[in-house]
Amino acid sequence: MDYSENRCDPKTLQDTVQTIRDKHSKIYSRELVDCMFKQPYCRIKTLVEAGIGKRYTASRYLQILVGAEILFEMRVGREKLFINREFVRLLSRDQLN
Repeated sequence: MDYSENRCDPKTLQDTVQTIRDKHSKIYSRELVDCMFKQPYCRIKTLVEAGIGKRYTASRYLQILVGAEILFEMRVGREKLFINREFVRLLSRDQLN
């Protein structure tokens, strides 16, 4: 696995991959994890554009990750953002150091 485009530490990334594989193996894909760690948030549109699935599938995958407390959902205007909790925590920690 090469996640060199991601700006996250390898342990956090590997922990997230393992959690998704163990608890939600039906939705796991490298492309999904890549989308989750390119930015601290992703949108349904991001998954659709990455070719992960159509709008319904992308929405379902993100909702499953919200239920697993890997992401949390935030409405901004008419759009929903799905925030990666661990990635935000790491970015915040980096800002403080």
